[in-house]
Amino acid sequence: MIDNRIENLMNILSVKDLDNRFYDLILEKDINVFLELGAFNAETSVKVKSIKSECEVIAFEANPYNYNMFSETLSHSGVDYRNLAISNYKGISDFFVQIASRGKIIPKTKKNNSLMERNDSTTYYEKVPVEVYRVDDIVDLTPSSNVGMWIDVEGVGYESLQGAKDTLRQTQLIKIEVESKQFWKSQITDSKIISFLESEGFKIDSRDQERSGQYNIIFTR
Repeated sequence: MIDNRIENLMNILSVKDLDNRFYDLILEKDINVFLELGAFNAETSVKVKSIKSECEVIAFEANPYNYNMFSETLSHSGVDYRNLAISNYKGISDFFVQIASRGKIIPKTKKNNSLMERNDSTTYYEKVPVEVYRVDDIVDLTPSSNVGMWIDVEGVGYESLQGAKDTLRQTQLIKIEVESKQFWKSQITDSKIISFLESEGFKIDSRDQERSGQYNIIFTR
């Protein structure tokens, strides 16, 4: 069940309209540092760079197969595309790349791989060692930095925010994918993420309904 703080929120947008709302807020809030966590092909980062060319844009993609597929193209985009996982600690960890599920082979270049295993017994993985960082360890802000974040990290949203507490002080805008049920083992679901961001001074702007049990929320200051 969707967290009751937003269950009856009237401003429920389509996935596309929520994205457009986010891009409008990038300009409205004069975001000059943009971080995309769980970037895949960094499409969002490229879009932000195109509408606000002076913005520093950093995109983090943990899956090395995705990074190797897109890094050359993105090297000319103005986006700083990095092969790193983001969480609430610094170190080396297994990244679970899905290779088969329910007897079917899965391409290794997918969006929905994670530092967590899926909450089912039918999925098989290749475990790939990846570097893991906290946002606060690798983002160098100045007093004039005005941060926006787009977070789609397949079950590790809460941990990513916990590792960005210093950065959040200068963050004005966040779009984050959340789940109301555990798709991933040990996943922290929507209620705790919402409570944490509200405790950091953010408020819900709007949301979508991506699929059953999964949706995106825009938070602003």
